[in-house]
Amino acid sequence: MNSPDDAWRPELLYLLARATGGALERPPVALDDAGWRAVIQAAAAHRLIPLLHEGIRGLDGVPAAVLRVLHRGHLKCAALNTGIAHQLAQVAQGLDGAAVDFVLIKGLYLSAEIYGTLASRPTSDVDILVHREDMERADRCLAELGYALSGGRAWQEAHHFHAVYRHPSFKTCLELHWHVSPPDSPFKIDVADLWAGARRVTIGGRAVRVLSPEHTLIHLAIHGAYQHAYQEGLRVLCDVAMCVKRYEDEMDWAAVAAVARSWRAEKCTALTLSLAGALLGTPLAQTDLDGLCPRSAYEEQIAVAEQIVFQEKAVSRKVAAFWNAKGLRARLRILAQHVFLPRDVLAMLYEAPREGVVIFLYYPVLWKDLLMRHGGKILGVARGDAASRAAMDGAQRRNDLLGWFRS
Repeated sequence: MNSPDDAWRPELLYLLARATGGALERPPVALDDAGWRAVIQAAAAHRLIPLLHEGIRGLDGVPAAVLRVLHRGHLKCAALNTGIAHQLAQVAQGLDGAAVDFVLIKGLYLSAEIYGTLASRPTSDVDILVHREDMERADRCLAELGYALSGGRAWQEAHHFHAVYRHPSFKTCLELHWHVSPPDSPFKIDVADLWAGARRVTIGGRAVRVLSPEHTLIHLAIHGAYQHAYQEGLRVLCDVAMCVKRYEDEMDWAAVAAVARSWRAEKCTALTLSLAGALLGTPLAQTDLDGLCPRSAYEEQIAVAEQIVFQEKAVSRKVAAFWNAKGLRARLRILAQHVFLPRDVLAMLYEAPREGVVIFLYYPVLWKDLLMRHGGKILGVARGDAASRAAMDGAQRRNDLLGWFRS
């Protein structure tokens, strides 16, 4: 049941379902101007304004002001992604010249190949997967193109799964991956399988390799459900829905189930697909979902995940872990981990030189930023503020869900 405050939600979901190939009936009650404003605000919060533009095509009863906002978002997205496609073309040419094989993942691949247009899904960075043994050659190639590594390589290779590069001429960073999930994740992803299943598509007039449909679907589920704990909201569900729509005649659901189980990602995949089906009407056969794991195994998590998807910005999961830690020693341990970050992480956060004494001057900057970002919420919870308590509870729900994924 929707309260008056979220009476706009069925209309938003209907429009997104319309854009992503879902099957939902339009709500019987027409929205007033305030309702349409709420739809626009929610779509903006979920970064779905350009996709909503696709959802209203040929639809009656949409106010002219709403059409103008969505059209502007559509054009802005097209311009943004066209610039990123140009950036990718330069990088691809350089890597090809250096004989570095690569696979394009997420971002522009989703926009151009899965959504089918550069105008429907904004991209925030360029993600490229390379063989780990090719990292040094790729690094030299990017340096020749004017890119600079953000942070230290040794720390990134030990604790992360990609290196971040920045170019003075582009706002969009480039992430060079040697894996698709962090080393401490619970998943057992076979990167060799990703390479073996990759195939060529044409993006921006250039042939590039991308993941197979099955690997793309599972990777989207892992990325949205585990790495971001559904904090990207409806956007990840739209990505999944569009992947199902784009590859409806090619998707091998038996392979999806087999790969997800071998990667230990069946929970992420089943829960994310079920959410897409429930919220966006994404057409999915229950037998395909049962091939991943029986619904009874994640029935309770569906409602929890749906709450997370629609919750406004909650506090950091790390803050929730600190607040809910048992005992002073546990809290101090968590606090130390986040106020005394490794120099490499600090250098990446503030784009500062890693070597020398200058990097140590950024610790007070970090502490100030942490206090500004989280201090108010912590103080609000301590005072019993209902909104702050709700934000903290939301963060704890995400922590609990991640614990379930790891179990």
